[in-house]
Amino acid sequence: MGDSALVVRHASRVIKSVRGEQRATVAPHITKSWNRCLTEYGMQPAGARALAVIEAAQLRERQQRMGEVLGVARAEMESLYEQIAGSGYAVILADGDATILHTITDPTLKREFHHAGLWLGALWDERHEGTNGLGTCIAEHAAVTVHRGEHFMGYNVSLSCSGAPIMDAYGGLLGVL
Repeated sequence: MGDSALVVRHASRVIKSVRGEQRATVAPHITKSWNRCLTEYGMQPAGARALAVIEAAQLRERQQRMGEVLGVARAEMESLYEQIAGSGYAVILADGDATILHTITDPTLKREFHHAGLWLGALWDERHEGTNGLGTCIAEHAAVTVHRGEHFMGYNVSLSCSGAPIMDAYGGLLGVL
């Protein structure tokens, strides 16, 4: 099956699940996210990628706002990446708006991750990218996994993503790892 046929089939499944025409076979956080994407944000699962990226100055400002947390997170990301190196995954840090602030990727896969829109300053909240590990983690205020066809946007069905919230001492969301 070609990519376009896969996207059309995926879109039909998502829309039918949200409308209640087909029994959802995904986790409740996925169903809620699909519903938000379709009904609140007016997204279409077969739509084309419209990657939103902030300017370099805004990116630096957001990175500075994270302060010491960014330094600690980078060290933890390096440790985590050592454990998964060669697996085809990246370790990504985003702020509380799902803006990518730092990434560690397999050097042989940098092009694929860049092609998927996983680059510094890219906005991965649900309003921009639909159901995904970073954005849905923020929307749910909980750790989530979004595997392949659980993504809202058809162009993301080849990805598997997990996100875990980073909270401050008062329970506020600082970011997602």
